Amino acid sequence: MPWVLGAAVFGTIAVTALHFLSVRRPPVLLLPTARFLANRDARAVSRSTQPSDVLLLLLRVLALLFAGIAFAGPRWTPVSRRVVNLIVADRSWMRDSSALLTLVHAGHTSKSGVDGDNRMVWSDTVAVNGSLSGMRAELAAAFPLALRAASQVTATLRDADSVALNIVLPLGGSASSEAWRVWRTAWPGAIRVYSSVPTGLASAPINDSSMRVVVQVTSADADDAVTAAYASHAVAAAGASFAPATQTRTVRVLRQAIDTTTIGNDVTVLWPTDGVPAHWRAVNDTVGAFAARGIAMVAPFTRRARMSAELLRTSRAIAWWSDGDVAAVEQMKNGACVRHVGIALPSSGDVLLSESARGLLDALIAPCGVQRRVVPIAEVADDPTQHATLAVAAALRIANIDETSSQPAWLAPLLLLIALTLLFVEWAVRDRRRALGTPTPESA
Repeated sequence: MPWVLGAAVFGTIAVTALHFLSVRRPPVLLLPTARFLANRDARAVSRSTQPSDVLLLLLRVLALLFAGIAFAGPRWTPVSRRVVNLIVADRSWMRDSSALLTLVHAGHTSKSGVDGDNRMVWSDTVAVNGSLSGMRAELAAAFPLALRAASQVTATLRDADSVALNIVLPLGGSASSEAWRVWRTAWPGAIRVYSSVPTGLASAPINDSSMRVVVQVTSADADDAVTAAYASHAVAAAGASFAPATQTRTVRVLRQAIDTTTIGNDVTVLWPTDGVPAHWRAVNDTVGAFAARGIAMVAPFTRRARMSAELLRTSRAIAWWSDGDVAAVEQMKNGACVRHVGIALPSSGDVLLSESARGLLDALIAPCGVQRRVVPIAEVADDPTQHATLAVAAALRIANIDETSSQPAWLAPLLLLIALTLLFVEWAVRDRRRALGTPTPESA
């Protein structure tokens, strides 16, 4: 509480000013002609450039300062250069942690990140709602883990000076890095990203731009929103081409009940107009948004169905509601790709014509199961001109510190004891001078 220390400093200034304004009683003299003087108080006024009674002033000022520091919550932090080497990795590395340390240490040009206190944090790879979670699904999942771990470690290690953050890609790569730039600003320092994936593997999305994509929407409604969406910019934005190409992929979007035995060898999208795919459990609640391919679409949707856990085991989620429930899935049937969409569109409006609908529309006409990719390190590499230094431990330590306590705990009581001792000495000096008859200064 630095304001308490500021109040103490202001108090010392006031005490010093009072010592400059102090007056003394003049000595009493016995004069035979005193009866001719007027019957009133007599004062001898004189100016001085020095404070009166420097010893008492010093004792009072020191006592006030020590008391102010004690109540301000002092912290004694030793000067050090201890580096916490924080490593965030996927659980697939747990079986070979020695190779993980070798990979991280080989990337440090200085010994500060190698000789530091190594702390490992593991990211989950368990299945949630039919899809992988943690860094396997999104590399930015490492940031919340790193922030939480750094706050705990620096609160425990009081002599830690800085934190070196190392993020290691999961074995085989991560599915997405779309949220990396958003989360990057949460870490106040440099970051190193490592990968054991050899150069030359699939480090970019599969190039589908040369394939001719034909989208056929079958609906009983002539003004169907899906038909209008795929007739506009959505197909072109997805990389579809109507020029001659070596291959053609037909995507059939069926908006009404059909016989699943008629499914062909290309992509079939089953998107009933009521938002209740076959074998989904009917519900009726509201939800504010869904997301696909990292793009969120916000609108007042009414959720009509939920997919059961049994169906999720044989399907792969490609779109999610804002509360985490699955909104669309894909599965392979007899070698064909079939997608089920449980999104009921509003009866009026052009929600699918907005840019935010591109994520869902692109995901429905993409090749089956190729959305996952290996994240190249170039996508998440730090700019050395912007992030040249390690994260300062003090910036990460604040969240886990009780701001009203001193560190170490005995420091504030010791300072308060010194302040009380000084006040006792000040009282003893004044009492001794009073006993000897020495005049003491009085405030003006």
